[in-house]
Amino acid sequence: MTFVTQILQRLRRAKLICSDETSARVNGQNQWEWVFQNQDVCLHVIRPSRASGVMYEVLGEHRPDIWVSDLFSAQKKSPSTTMASMFSPSTAGLPICD
Repeated sequence: MTFVTQILQRLRRAKLICSDETSARVNGQNQWEWVFQNQDVCLHVIRPSRASGVMYEVLGEHRPDIWVSDLFSAQKKSPSTTMASMFSPSTAGLPICD
């Protein structure tokens, strides 16, 4: 079993997952770097798509109890419990670290 397979298995059982995506240039082409993480594991994948199919590729049918995301449309379409991370540390009363 590969290390990536072990990470995928742990993510697919996780009660908490945080995810995000950002643009990335690969060989001069625009791609999307996705990150799926929690307190135990972190997985980065780069795909040509920003669509929800990437979430299904990584997580299969698993939906965590808590999903922290920025509520981009791909994540909003997911049939999961989603908690938006649309606040800054200062407005949430969290300390700001330099």
